[in-house]
Amino acid sequence: MKIDTYQERIARIKTIPDLHNEVADAKRTSMKVRLHAKSRIPLEHRHSNALLKMYPELNALYTKAKAVEQKLQINFLRIKANLREGDISDPIPKNAICHIRRKARSYFHVLGKLPSAVTFEGCEYKSNSFMAFVSDISTTSYQ
Repeated sequence: MKIDTYQERIARIKTIPDLHNEVADAKRTSMKVRLHAKSRIPLEHRHSNALLKMYPELNALYTKAKAVEQKLQINFLRIKANLREGDISDPIPKNAICHIRRKARSYFHVLGKLPSAVTFEGCEYKSNSFMAFVSDISTTSYQ
């Protein structure tokens, strides 16, 4: 039975849904390994997970799968934050929208393109977070 390592699972995670899928798959894998191990031990020892330790070759598989699952669960929020890095999770305040539009308009007049980031009250807003607010600027005529 193949058990993916933590590094293999991390390498496959590219988006937040991938993260949720990997965590669920790690849980499924550890459950399958535990059931597989319990099916291989004698009937009188199946009632307790502690008795699985008497069979090191089966217990090692279960321990490995459980360790991967726990490490993913422990690092879940950190991984999720890393995936969101660059995105602004909080909505942009209304007064910041006015400022962003004003800056984008003047930037467009001078350089002919929209800015990649705008700073307002110490917060830097990347273009992917405010593009919906300024998308009409390049098509608006200014006379």
